[in-house]
Amino acid sequence: MKAAKIVLITVLCGLILFLCSILGMGMREGSSFFSRNGISIYPNYELVQEWEMSPDAVTQLSVHYGMNNNDVLIYEGTGDKIVIREYANFEMEDRQRTTVSQEKNELTVQGRNRSVMFFYIGGGRHAYTEIYLPVGFTPDMYIKTLSGDIVADIDISASNNIEVSSTSGDIHFLHVDAKNIMAASTSGEIYFEEAAGAISMSTTSGDITVQKASGNASVSSTSGCIILREAEGDVSASTTSGDIAVQGSSGERHVSSTSGEIRLDGVNGRFDLNTTSGDIILGNGTGYGKVHTISGEVRVGLIDMQGNLSVGTTSSDVFLQLPAEAEFAFDFDSVSGECETFFDDVLSYNKKGTSASGVYGSNTGTEVKISTTSGDVWVSEN
Repeated sequence: MKAAKIVLITVLCGLILFLCSILGMGMREGSSFFSRNGISIYPNYELVQEWEMSPDAVTQLSVHYGMNNNDVLIYEGTGDKIVIREYANFEMEDRQRTTVSQEKNELTVQGRNRSVMFFYIGGGRHAYTEIYLPVGFTPDMYIKTLSGDIVADIDISASNNIEVSSTSGDIHFLHVDAKNIMAASTSGEIYFEEAAGAISMSTTSGDITVQKASGNASVSSTSGCIILREAEGDVSASTTSGDIAVQGSSGERHVSSTSGEIRLDGVNGRFDLNTTSGDIILGNGTGYGKVHTISGEVRVGLIDMQGNLSVGTTSSDVFLQLPAEAEFAFDFDSVSGECETFFDDVLSYNKKGTSASGVYGSNTGTEVKISTTSGDVWVSEN
């Protein structure tokens, strides 16, 4: 009996490994690749079916491919109709074909459940769907894929929502303008040339990049990197091990990472920056706020002080650049760290040099407080 159990367990483990290898091979071989302009290229594909319909009554476009790796490509149409085309590089059975339906104001593109064994054995079986939208057509969009990419080659606007998600596929958009913009992927990359609206994006291991973020943004990833450029609005960004870079001139910045680096540039507003072991770098700032890390190095450069600055570390060193014309009360406290500033002459130090306090300029109510356990502090003019 014991031997039979061992044999059964061995067979089951082998079957599981076999299925996982087939699934992984199929997903690799069936995935698309991107050209330089970000649009997928597919050789040896044939048109399976095509739809053409009026956009007059449509205010919502829903696309569901949550059961297979079908890619979704969105283009600008040449006429006044919505055109949808499905392509495949294999002979698709009727039960595997996409269906398109309209109920009231919602146009639905529904992918079919394609058997995993059928779809991946033989490798390289893949399908994609092209959606051509008339100029000026601005429906709300809800697009979901399992492992397929979602790519838009046109500027997209909507009255309310743009929601896109994929498990392992990449999400690439150009200019998107909507009240709410939501994008999510597990391991795929999220890239937006511009996002204007309330922005919510998340990945597990994929990177997130927004070249221009206009509006409040909430962005998170476990191990992927986050890059927000020209961020105009409040930003909340967090990762576990990925780096975070934020550039922008207005809005609050709440940024946290466990071991990744945090880098901000051109911040004009309040910031709250936290890491465990990652470095924190803030340059060309005109804001105010808090910085905290355990072992990561802190480098903060302010060209104008608009409020209080608080920096706390355990073992890391702190490098500050403060404007020479600023006026503030300064307080430094450490267990074993030391402090050196460009205004040492107005500070009172203890005998060990591990604490210092004083007022630089006149006491305007602005405070600069720095606390470390063993980290040293250097403050220079900016």
